[in-house]
Parts: sequence; C-alpha cells; structure tokens
Amino acid sequence: MGVGVSWSRIGAVAGAAAYAAARLAAATAGSPVITPDSFDYARQSHESVLSGAFWGSQHPPFLPLLWKLDPHGSFMSRGVPQFLDPRPFVAINVAVGVACWVALALVAAAACRRPAVKALVFVLVLLVSLSPDVAGWDADLLSESVGLSLTALLAAAAIHYARKPERLRAVAVAVVVVALCATRDSSLLFCVAVVAALVLVVRAQWAILAAGLVLAASIVLWGNHASDQRWKVPVRNSIALAIVNEHAGPWFAAHGLPLRVETVPLLMERPTIAFESDPRAAQLRAWIDAHGRATWYRYLLTHPGYTLWPLRSLPEQADGRPAGNVGYLESSTLFRLTPYRHGVVFWVELALAVAALAIVRTRLVVSLTAAVLLSALATIVLVPGLDRIDIQRHLIATQLSIRLVLLGLAVAAVDRVWLGALGASLARLRGPRARPATS
Repeated sequence: MGVGVSWSRIGAVAGAAAYAAARLAAATAGSPVITPDSFDYARQSHESVLSGAFWGSQHPPFLPLLWKLDPHGSFMSRGVPQFLDPRPFVAINVAVGVACWVALALVAAAACRRPAVKALVFVLVLLVSLSPDVAGWDADLLSESVGLSLTALLAAAAIHYARKPERLRAVAVAVVVVALCATRDSSLLFCVAVVAALVLVVRAQWAILAAGLVLAASIVLWGNHASDQRWKVPVRNSIALAIVNEHAGPWFAAHGLPLRVETVPLLMERPTIAFESDPRAAQLRAWIDAHGRATWYRYLLTHPGYTLWPLRSLPEQADGRPAGNVGYLESSTLFRLTPYRHGVVFWVELALAVAALAIVRTRLVVSLTAAVLLSALATIVLVPGLDRIDIQRHLIATQLSIRLVLLGLAVAAVDRVWLGALGASLARLRGPRARPATS
C-alpha cells in the first residue's frame, strides 16, 4: 500500500506541475489586458490599508491588496496611475488560480472512494479550470480571475469541512468567504447559500461560519456605503444602456436627466476620474448625485418586462458565452469544454443533475445543490438590474458555481454506482457464502 500511495502522490505532483505550466503558458501567450477598471485597481493598491479609501473604494479591496505584493508594477504620476510592468499582476492571477484549483482537485479526489474515480476527478477539475471561460481571465488586470479561483477554493473548503467538521476547517471556510466577498460583491449570495447549507446540515462549528459570513457581508455593505462610485458607475452604465436599447431617453428626461446628444457618451466615459473631471458632465454629475440611483430603481419598478428579462433567457444567462480574453486561448491547444449553444447545454446538465440526485440522495448533497442553484437564480435576476453592462462578465462566477455543482453530482453518482456495481460483481464471483454450522 505504501508503494501505491507513493505513486499516487507522485502522479498528483506531476499533474499539478504540468497544470501550472500549461496555465502560465496560456496566460503569457499574449499581452496583458489593461482596461479602464485596471487603473482604478492600481490607484486603490497605492492607498494605505489603514485608510478608509482602500476599503471603501470603487472596487472591493482584495485584488488591490494582492497587487501590493508588487509595488513597482504601477506608480502614481500626478494622481494618475500608470503601469510600469503589468506582467507580475498576471503572475499573481496565475499563482492564485493554480493554488485554488489544485486544492479543489485534491479535495474532490479525496472525497471519492474508488482510486480510478479519484484520478478521473483530479484530471477533470484541472481541465475545467483550463477552459477559456476560466483561464481566459488570467491575462486581464481585473478581479475576475481571482474571483473564479476563490469560488473554486470555497468549494474545496466546503467539501473539506463537510467531511470532517473541525474548527480549523470551519475557519478555512470563513476565511475564503471573506476573501471572495472582498474580491467581488456579486459573490455574496453564493457565499450565503453555501454557508447556510453547511450550517443547517452539518451544524458543527456554525458560529465560526456565521462570523465569517457576517464579516464578509459587512465588507460588501460598508464598501458600497462608503464609496459613491460603487453605485454610480453601475447606474451610469444601466441608464446609458436603457437609453440606447430601450429608447428610454424621454422617460429619464421627464425625470430630470439632462438629455443631450453627448449624454450617453458621457455616461459611458472611462476611467471614472475622466467623468468626474469632465466639465461637460457637470450638470449630469449633479443629477446623478441627487437623483440617479432613485430614478433608476423607479425605472426598474415601473418596467417589469425590462427588469424580469433575465427570467425569459434563463438558460443563456446560466450557461452563456464567456466574456474573458479568450482569443489567444481559442487559437492554442486548449479547448472549450462547453459548446455554449444558446443554453441547450444548461438543460442537458440540469437533466443529468436530476438523475444524479436520484442516485446520491444525502441530505448535504441535496441541500448544497438546492442552495447553490437558488443563489444562482437570485444572482441572475438581480445583477442585470444593478448593472446591464457586461452581464456575462458579472455572472461568470455564478455560471462556474453551477458547473461545479453539476460536475460534483455526476462524480458522486458515478462513484456510488461504480462502487455498488463492483461490489455486486465481486459477490457473484465469490459465489454464495457458506452458512456456519449450528450445533
């Protein structure tokens, strides 16, 4: 058995090393992608961690905190951030991704009973993370890559805790929940769902899990309260898109919006500092400060067809096309694991999930599946109402959580059926057992 364990460890180390090399090669195959949001993250990374501006800035604080590991990658010039060498920031994305996904692969494999299934799960998890809709974000100087990686790490921590609910494992879940919510606000519903399922079913160490969730929610809520830009930018995006796509300009003009020819370009002006300092936007800024958020929410309430649009295209939202920097990945040896044909794959996966649940009917599996799918549904409905720009970009972690749940169900079903079939086969080979003689 010692030799078997040794070979399994060697295989895991070799597989992880090959995976890390493949992910790094894919991320560095092209140039780093710098967007207007990248400059906002760079500016935030130069704030002191003891300042309110760092924790209550336009974006959540975890990615800028990671960027502090390389203080020379960017610099401030007269209050404007500039990038000197963005490659270390790509390396951070890759390092976090490799660590989180290898952890999930190891934990998921350890949860299986058959050695062949363990090996299969280890490879499958790493292949999922090499698909363009996950690894395609590594070269982008945005929070998507780290957010997806932490989503995988939360899945690993939850499985590890559920198998043996010790205090340190509960602390690990709580820490990952805080890190994930401090990376992307939209992950809060997913974290609530996972923690709620663990607390209701496992129950042990529930106070630690609850404390982590409360801290995570506090970071999200305080950040949105402390920084006006947390809501101003999404409101600007949403109003501009409603004017262009829904011809809602007259409605907003009737509610005080200074509607002119340049209104939409000004609403979409990036980076944020450009809009805030543009003299042409002075009247528009005043209206947004005083009435923007309330007017947008009023529009959502009075236009239910627009607000509930995500429900009409639920399969596409739950299993949509990735929005990452996937051009160089599509031309490489990596391949897309999901064909993304207008949500058809979603219905196939859902049918397979129902079949798997019929086989694996443990209380924890059913609760986690229901919690994640309900949180995904809530996120799909709520996020487009808060920011209509790049909807698929905001929903990538939700799509990944659905994919991981369905993959986990399939693996659990295969593991159980395989083990049961193998046991039955062995019993037939051995023949009927002789009954002990009775005196």
